[in-house]
Amino acid sequence: SEIKSKESTIESLQIQLGITVSELEGLKPITRKYFVAAVDDKGAGAIIPIELKITNGTGSVSVNIKDVELLSGVQDSIRIATQITDDYTAVNLSKRDIAISFINDFGGIVTVDGPSAGGAITATMIAAFIGKEMNEKVLTTGTIEANGIIGKVGGITEKALAAKQKGATTFLVPLGQKVSVAGIDVVEVKDITDVLNYVLK
Repeated sequence: SEIKSKESTIESLQIQLGITVSELEGLKPITRKYFVAAVDDKGAGAIIPIELKITNGTGSVSVNIKDVELLSGVQDSIRIATQITDDYTAVNLSKRDIAISFINDFGGIVTVDGPSAGGAITATMIAAFIGKEMNEKVLTTGTIEANGIIGKVGGITEKALAAKQKGATTFLVPLGQKVSVAGIDVVEVKDITDVLNYVLK
C-alpha cells in the first residue's frame, strides 16, 4: 500500500508538472523577424527590419519604432492584419498581445507608408501563429484589404531595387504593378494566400 501511495503521489506530480510545462510553454513569447519595403527621405527604396512578438495577454497591439516615420494608415493596416490572421489561423487573438517593432539602423529617417506594409505584416503574423518561418529571400510590398486582397502601392521600382540589394531573389508586388528590375524576379500576387505561398518556409 505504501508503494501504491507513492505511485499515486508520482502520478499526481506528473499531472501537476504537465500543467506547469504547458503553462510555461504558453508564457514563452513567439517572435518572427521579417522586412517591409519603404522609401527613405531621398526617395530611394529601403528595406526595414520588423520584429513581431506575441505573448499571452488581453488582445492589445502595440507598435515600436526606431528612426522610422509611420504615415497615416499604419493602425488600420495592422488592425486588418490582425483580423485576417484571426480568420486564417482560428487563434483567439483576444487572448494574445502583439508588439510590432520597425527598426531602422541605417541612419536618417525612413518613411513607411502604413498601408504598403500591410501584406508583409499580415504574412509575418500568420507565420508566427502557425509556427512557420519566413523566407528572407522573398520580400513583398502591398496593402492588405479586409478580404485578403493585396492592394496597389507606390515606389515599386525603388523598393524592388532595395530588395535586390538586400539579397532577395524574389519581390512580390500587387497585381498590375509588375516592373522589370535586373537581378531580381518581380512576381505579381493577388491576395494573402499567394503571398504566403512564396514567403513561408
